[in-house]
Amino acid sequence: LNIARAIYSGRPVLLMDEADSALDEKTSDTMLQRIRKEKNLTVVFVTHNERIRNKADQMICCEEKEGSMLWTRKK
Repeated sequence: LNIARAIYSGRPVLLMDEADSALDEKTSDTMLQRIRKEKNLTVVFVTHNERIRNKADQMICCEEKEGSMLWTRKK
């Protein structure tokens, strides 16, 4: 319900932090399809879920390397 409220809030940016962690795969896919249909909406997913990462238009990856954080941008 909170995800639906966020989508219909009319805000131009939606931050989703592990938003699908409690959803089954089918429901998660339905949510992603619905979000992709939205116009004028930027969605930032924070996730460990590879399925979601693979559907992203762009990614910014963060990993620790030699005691510091390494940020890389992938398309």
